[in-house]
Amino acid sequence: MARLLSRALEEIFPFILYCINKNKLLKMVHDKEKLNEDISRYKALSNDCLKTRIQEEHDRAKLIDEKTNKFTLIFTVLIGLLKISIINPMDIIEKSSLLIFFFVATYIMFVVLMSLGAFATLPTYGYGTDFLLKIKDDNENYCRAEALVQQEKINIIRHDRNEATFQCLRNSVICSFVFLIIYFLNSFC
Repeated sequence: MARLLSRALEEIFPFILYCINKNKLLKMVHDKEKLNEDISRYKALSNDCLKTRIQEEHDRAKLIDEKTNKFTLIFTVLIGLLKISIINPMDIIEKSSLLIFFFVATYIMFVVLMSLGAFATLPTYGYGTDFLLKIKDDNENYCRAEALVQQEKINIIRHDRNEATFQCLRNSVICSFVFLIIYFLNSFC
């Protein structure tokens, strides 16, 4: 029962779980001790393989960000249009519906904040002058393995952000339709 309740809360309020997971992963990315287990496994790969994997993770990050930006923009515009279509009937809302409207509007505010958060940049590991100097001075294999582990963790954050944004947008549309149904039921009854 607790697992079902937890899953329901995750579906209804995905931004809470996203924030918790994001903070855990960001701490992990910057905590060398927590990364060492993954780094020691990845060091077994050749430098060429690590270079290829880092590039694949960079490409994956770009694809996730592009998808998130496009789909967030589209759904934000659609939700805005849906809200405009609801504004006209708002003049005659009864007080009983006002609480529901407030809940929907508050939830949509979280959706907009989550959508805007999708445009935020996240760090990228395994490139740049500083990285090249580091692999020149330190163990190249270790540095590449570390960058790969860090990039994978950041890409998990990107994926989670994408999923949470989708869930928020989906829930916002559902809330809007529920509000419209309640509004029309109150209007005709």
